[in-house]
Parts: sequence; C-alpha cells; structure tokens
Amino acid sequence: MEMKKDIAVISFSEKGEELGNRIAAGLRDPYGADVTAERCRHGGLSRWTSENFEKDALVFIGSCGIAVRAVAPFVASKMTDPAVVVLDETGKYCISLLSGHIGGANDLVRLIAGLTGAEPVITTATDRNGVFSVDGWASSMGMKIYDSRNILPVADKLLSGNTVTMVSEVEISGAVPEGVVFSMSSALGHDSEAGEAGADVVISYHNCHRSDSLHIVPPVLVMGVGCRRGTPFASIQEAFSSACSKMDIHPASLCAVSSVDLKREEKGLIEFCQFHNVAFHCYTANELNGVMGDFTPSGFVSRITGVDNVCERSAAAECGPEGQVIMHKTIINGITVSFSVKHGDFAFDQQKKR
Repeated sequence: MEMKKDIAVISFSEKGEELGNRIAAGLRDPYGADVTAERCRHGGLSRWTSENFEKDALVFIGSCGIAVRAVAPFVASKMTDPAVVVLDETGKYCISLLSGHIGGANDLVRLIAGLTGAEPVITTATDRNGVFSVDGWASSMGMKIYDSRNILPVADKLLSGNTVTMVSEVEISGAVPEGVVFSMSSALGHDSEAGEAGADVVISYHNCHRSDSLHIVPPVLVMGVGCRRGTPFASIQEAFSSACSKMDIHPASLCAVSSVDLKREEKGLIEFCQFHNVAFHCYTANELNGVMGDFTPSGFVSRITGVDNVCERSAAAECGPEGQVIMHKTIINGITVSFSVKHGDFAFDQQKKR
C-alpha cells in the first residue's frame, strides 16, 4: 500500500494521548511518516482540524461524533479530502471514516490496527464484498482519477457480478482481478476514440475523450526543459500547458522535470515543480552527453551549456533506457520543451509495487 507520509493525530484524554503517542511512534519508525500527535485542550479542536486538514491523514482518538463534527465544515470531495480515521481511546476499534479508497483511510486503518491490535472497521462495499476496488487500487499506485462521477458505475458493475473492461497504455503486471477484462492499447493518444471504445476504465497519460469512461492518469510524464536565466514560473507553466495541448497529454501525468545542472537554482523551474508537486532533477553536461539517442543538436546551446541539447537529453536521462521520448525539442516562447514517458512499476497486486 502507499504509506501516507503527513499525518496528524489528536486525542482527548490521558489514555487517548498514550495511544496517540504509540501510534505516532509506530508510524514514524519504520514507515518514515511525518506524524504529529497532540492532546486537544478545551476549544482547540476546530483550530487543529483547520490547520491539519490539508495533510494526508487525520487520526482522531475519541468518538466518531467528535470526528464527524470536527471535519464536517471542511469536507469537499472524495478526490481531495484526507483520510480520516477514528479509534476509541481503549484501542479496541479502528474505523475508516472518510476517504477510504482514494484518500487511503482503509489502508491506514489496517496499518494502525496492526500496530495496536485494534479491530479494523471498514464499511466500503467493495471491501466488505471482497471485490476489486478500482479507485483504491489506482490511488495505491499513485495514479489520479478523472472524473469521480464514473467511479460508482464501475463499482456497481463489479458488485453486481458484471464484467468491467479496462484498457491501458502503460504496462500493468500481476494477475488481472476477477471481474476485469484487461487489455493494452497503443491507440490511446493516436486514435483515442478507437482505443477507448467500449472501455469502462481508461488508464492513459493522454486525455480521455469518452465522458462515460473512468479516466485514470498514471504519473509517467517527464518534461525536459531548456530556458534562459530568469525565465519566470508563468512562462514555464504556459509552455507546459501548450505542449500538453499539442500532444493531447493530461497535465496530471507529469511526474518529474529535468534539465542541465546549470539550471539547478533556476527560480522559475523550482516554483513550477513545487506547484505541480513533482521532482526536479538536474544532470551534468557529461551525463547528458552520455545519453544515447537521436537528439536535435544546437551549436549555441552547446557553447553555453557544454551539451548540444538540454531538453531532449535530460528528459531521456530521467526516463532511463526503458523510457521513450514522445515529443522532441519544441520551442515555445523561447523555452525548449521535450516530453518522455517513464516505465512505471504498476501492478494489480498492490503489495508488489510497495
């Protein structure tokens, strides 16, 4: 499962505080989570909830009623709400209250139950019936779902014993779950309507053009960038958006940005990566010159950076030998952009990736 890294724990009594500290310690080591644990004082619950609702998960040690009233003003969408977990102060029950699948509350409940000996309480229909949860699986793989309205029809099909068709343009290993007919398609992004035809679930870094398909976006896109010193965030964002539009790429598939090490401190690139919450990796000229492939050379760029092409070579370097350049050097408002696709470690067996 995907471990939630940013977790806040709150308790309301001495016994609950002891349990909260034990949970926090268990999640920090060996899981490496960033966990805060505190005991709520009179009048402090609303403030605590407001300050921590942007985290990955909230753990309440008290009654479900307290947790419900605390989070109610902040609940917005199953796509964005954090996991909310409740334990009674004796540690007998551990309850998945909110965002069981996409937010990861169900997995967190199982983890905390293992740490404390509590009985996990999970009420989502697919889990109770032992049916494959498409949205839960996608979230565990780090994928993103668009849009959430199509989750329910897929879950209903599986719960009713009907077959769900899933087509993907990224490789997924492991045994295909019961009730799912899985196929790979290279037509996605090239002849999208043909590739998506009849599919209940489409896994693609390209845009999905069927409103009745559940679109799952895998984080596999790398953008290689070359730009002048001082290029602002807004210009880089505009170049990225234009390139995505040109290639019919879904922006949420972006997983990393790469460039030459001369750009390591480039403020606009750093802000862009922070905005998209993706890694920013830089390579030396020697490293980029050693990347094998057919790249578009530039004498000017070579004189400035020591390498004949920054965007294509850095994108290829980030993806490794199993990756694929899907957009060669493209100049947008003076910024050079290239897209490559990484080989993702995706598996139907959730534990395989973790």
